[in-house]
Amino acid sequence: MKKLISLLVSIITVTELFAQNFKSEGDTMVAAGNYSGAAAMYEICMIQDDDCLLKYFKLIFEEKIRAQFSDELYKLIYKLANEGNAEAQYYLGNMYRNGKGVTKDNFQAYNWYKKSAEQDNAIGQYYFGTLHEDFFDYEALIWYHRAAAQGNQDAINALTRLERGDKVFFLTKSTYRAIIEERERSLPAAYVGREEEKQFTFGIQAGFNLTNIDYYTNTKLKPGFKIGFVGNYAMIGNQCYIQSGILFATRGCKGAEDFFGGNSGDEESVNINLNYIQIPANIQWKATSFFFFQFGLYFGYAVDGKAIIKSGDKKEKEKIEFGRDKDMKATDLGIGFDLGLEFGNIQVSLGYIFGCYNTSTDSRYKWNNYGYTLTATYMFGK
Repeated sequence: MKKLISLLVSIITVTELFAQNFKSEGDTMVAAGNYSGAAAMYEICMIQDDDCLLKYFKLIFEEKIRAQFSDELYKLIYKLANEGNAEAQYYLGNMYRNGKGVTKDNFQAYNWYKKSAEQDNAIGQYYFGTLHEDFFDYEALIWYHRAAAQGNQDAINALTRLERGDKVFFLTKSTYRAIIEERERSLPAAYVGREEEKQFTFGIQAGFNLTNIDYYTNTKLKPGFKIGFVGNYAMIGNQCYIQSGILFATRGCKGAEDFFGGNSGDEESVNINLNYIQIPANIQWKATSFFFFQFGLYFGYAVDGKAIIKSGDKKEKEKIEFGRDKDMKATDLGIGFDLGLEFGNIQVSLGYIFGCYNTSTDSRYKWNNYGYTLTATYMFGK
């Protein structure tokens, strides 16, 4: 047994010596500019020596060599990155970002760059900044500053370029400096782990509506409100979310003449009050850390309705019946757009909705919900 153990130790020692020799040969070739020869040396020893693997990837991403990304190569760099090696993490991020050897995936690239950057690796911080810059997110500047403070020349060049105004972050310079100072004081405690911990957030939403249900006649917008619960699910870091929920919304219109097809004369008008249960399905995109826009569909189901009919001095209330052979259809389907600002846990947005579904049961009429919204949302646990 002792002889077997001794033999295994000897084999391991010899293997390590061979690996060191190949790595040394590779380093010599790099110094001489023989990058393909160096890559061949590193490729021989990369299984035994993690440093050989990293040197091989450096040649690839500095475009010194062209290499095929095999499954074995991916497994090696993934294993090293998953063990916490910051250099391997940003190389893996590069693979996902550029679709080299793997399916292109910005979400995976974001996560691996983030892991590297949070270990104070200057190159990882620079690449993490470039991904933020692609999405016009001012946090690019924070990570460029962190990398530049460690002497990373790419980050220094990026900051110089941005100071010339080559990228718009929807911020004035004074606001940018104030945010940088504040975020630098709060990092990493306010930032590290935020995406993993907050992939799903839940909130309360309320708002004011100005709506109409008859786009093709001379009706007026009617004020109303909405209130309910929403949830956001992160798709790409803290940039893109799927949003849904359940809301109670009031809609309707004012001054609808002969809304039900009657012939009461020119003085008749009808105010329509409708109550809907509404389910939105939106994509929310954060262009910066405080500015966002969203678009998507909504489904509505009318649970109650009332018509207030005015004719001269008379005023009557009539219940609206819902169904295909009654006053109006209960279902509604439409699209919506919003532009908004985010302040910590609070989002405020202005939006427009347009119903794509005709709610009239009379083929002579076409009634579509449309209107404008002012919405406030409070997200818990952000």
